[in-house]
Amino acid sequence: MTRLSIVGACVLFAGMAGAMASPDNGGGQEEGEQTMRAPDFTLEDQHRDEHEYHFPRERVTVLLLADREGSDGLEEWVRPLYERYELTIDLRGIAELSEAPRIFRGLIRLGFRQVLEYPVLMDWEGEVCEALNYPGEIPRVVVAAPDGEIALKVDGEAEPERVARVMRSVDELRETQRENGAPSGAGIRQSAVTPEAGPT
Repeated sequence: MTRLSIVGACVLFAGMAGAMASPDNGGGQEEGEQTMRAPDFTLEDQHRDEHEYHFPRERVTVLLLADREGSDGLEEWVRPLYERYELTIDLRGIAELSEAPRIFRGLIRLGFRQVLEYPVLMDWEGEVCEALNYPGEIPRVVVAAPDGEIALKVDGEAEPERVARVMRSVDELRETQRENGAPSGAGIRQSAVTPEAGPT
């Protein structure tokens, strides 16, 4: 696959799980108003591989949260972020799947596997997304410092001003790392969201 898209998998998800209610949200932006630290968590991806995410970490983290409705806007977020930073930041996609009936989980995993090879984390209980105050129906981008402190939360489509805000936040955090003599992730290769099908 040459095109990054969680959309295809979520379309399959929608067909299998049916219509799902999500909280109403006007698509506004907010900067770390409620959740000031990113939670530690362990989630499985669509391949049933377990991913432990604990802070502090070596690199700046950018989490991309979406439910079925919000997935449509993810590709436009991922492309510019990956093109600018590649694997010098932790760029992770988390699918909010708490409304999916348990009986469909296997089919949903299969749907994601058929569309994407790189890991997408399955938040079946919605606990991680809830801890990050994800409102539903739109993409949410969370920027966290290596120590887990949330620097920025942006909701909505990847409009140029919003993308620029996220990049400024990432750049500031990476510059702080350099000033403090900490590694900023350059040259470190590990799995992350990428715009190609193959895992990194």
